[in-house]
Amino acid sequence: MLVVPAAAADTKTKLQAAEEYYDHIEYAIAEDLYKQVLNPEPNNVDVMKALASVLYREDKSDESAAILDKVPKTK
Repeated sequence: MLVVPAAAADTKTKLQAAEEYYDHIEYAIAEDLYKQVLNPEPNNVDVMKALASVLYREDKSDESAAILDKVPKTK
């Protein structure tokens, strides 16, 4: 059984939980957890990409594209 971590949980715990919820197709909960991590870490590229993936799976392609537009481009 999956358990949503407390709001005060550390980043690693939230990311692990978000990945588990994503794997179990619980996209809304995964989205919320990724957003909780991005709140204090708005430039975390890995989390931005994971959130964009979740949003895309939720058929929120406009939101997904907006997140990906914020990801720094690498050469």
